[in-house]
Amino acid sequence: MLGSGVNANENMSLEEYCKFNPCRKNLKMTLKQKDGSLFERTFTILPPVVQPTLISIFAGETLYIEATEGEEGPTDFVQVKTIRNPERTLVFKFEQQKDVGDGKSMLLTVKNPFSKTLRYKLGMMPLDMEKLVKTSSCPVAGGQSVFESWPYPIFQIVIGKIHFQKKDDDGSCK
Repeated sequence: MLGSGVNANENMSLEEYCKFNPCRKNLKMTLKQKDGSLFERTFTILPPVVQPTLISIFAGETLYIEATEGEEGPTDFVQVKTIRNPERTLVFKFEQQKDVGDGKSMLLTVKNPFSKTLRYKLGMMPLDMEKLVKTSSCPVAGGQSVFESWPYPIFQIVIGKIHFQKKDDDGSCK
């Protein structure tokens, strides 16, 4: 398991923070850009997948996140390298669909291992922007997967406010 070690403070560099936390290292990303050219870059160090209030996923990643089923929703998120406890492991996969349309579309797959419907908020960073923007998300029924897609290249997706759907929720994509 990859747990969290030391909390960041404003004076700590990412390199220092990553000495005590499971940061991403040497992440290679290749994406087809809107103009058809390739964006290719290797990031030597990036923040951890699981952060205090969110989970982040970069294009090309598949993440396995174990969680405990709480009353309001999953809690105690921990990134794991393989699925050992399928009944409590969320799976996130984010990829560019090279064989669909013009090859620039992105697909996020989310698998919910819990019996209750899962909701969350999504932020995305399109490849041609340097900030996160809100995007809609659809609920994931218990024991099921959901597929969300966008017709342009996206660098990163941020998943936050993960919770179980409330009784008065209409179940629409928001």
